[in-house]
Amino acid sequence: MIFTDDAIPHIIGVKPPDPHAGLDTCIWRWTEHNDFELKSAYYRWLQPVLEDPDPLWSHIWRIQVPQRNHCFLWLAGRQKLMTNMERCKHALTDDPFCPLCRDAEESVLHTLRDCVNMQRIWKQAIPRSLSPTFFSKPMKDWLRQNLCTNIMSHINIPWKLVFASILWQSWKNRNDAMFAANSESPNCVLSRSIGLAHYYYDGWLQPQPTIHPSMPSSSWISPEPGWLCLNVDGALWRKAWFIDIIWTPRSGNKAADKLAKLADFSSFDTTFFSSPPAELLDILASDNLAIPL
Repeated sequence: MIFTDDAIPHIIGVKPPDPHAGLDTCIWRWTEHNDFELKSAYYRWLQPVLEDPDPLWSHIWRIQVPQRNHCFLWLAGRQKLMTNMERCKHALTDDPFCPLCRDAEESVLHTLRDCVNMQRIWKQAIPRSLSPTFFSKPMKDWLRQNLCTNIMSHINIPWKLVFASILWQSWKNRNDAMFAANSESPNCVLSRSIGLAHYYYDGWLQPQPTIHPSMPSSSWISPEPGWLCLNVDGALWRKAWFIDIIWTPRSGNKAADKLAKLADFSSFDTTFFSSPPAELLDILASDNLAIPL
């Protein structure tokens, strides 16, 4: 038998059987005592991610945008967005091409930058002098350039907020075009993205007040003479009569809460009761005595 050069050191490193060494046992080499621990397995599985020194990931999670935008940017950086190329890999479609331009297979970079529809947006958003580097970098370098550095320092809000908003709104517009046949023009997408970026920036600058709400009584309170009290599960708004809307916690609105849970969601018709349902009798009796449940 002939062994390859790389196999020989492995064979030499195998200890031959020893009758005095005891029985063979399974060990877990990633703990000091060689016993399996779920924590060590989880860390071992995530080790490539946890030890990734790329600053891109920390910038993605620290940017002042809603959490769904963070998740979207992370998936984009990992190139795991469900584009048509990715959907083909999962046998969800047999068409890998871009649904908007049909000029190329829809990779993550194509749908976020290289599609002709996206280029119309980006060419309005960035100066012409930045175009050569902006449109030539690979995916992670492109994200790193626009999220980790302020390449547009002359505008009055951080460029990373505008960039992240354009990516998210463009992805939503792509999905609307593909699955709902309802897309917007590049100008509308850009205008809404800039508006959202301003909204995020202004909200980030505003100090958030500390609110200490005082919880009202959790028992039902009968209305004053001459008033009618209608308990509802949700919000009521009608511009008729004179209505005073007061929020009551669920624990103090058990009758409406119980009726909502008894609703027949297979029908949207209005249901009238000539007498209270049996499930409601104890709650109504307690409300009549103003006893908290």
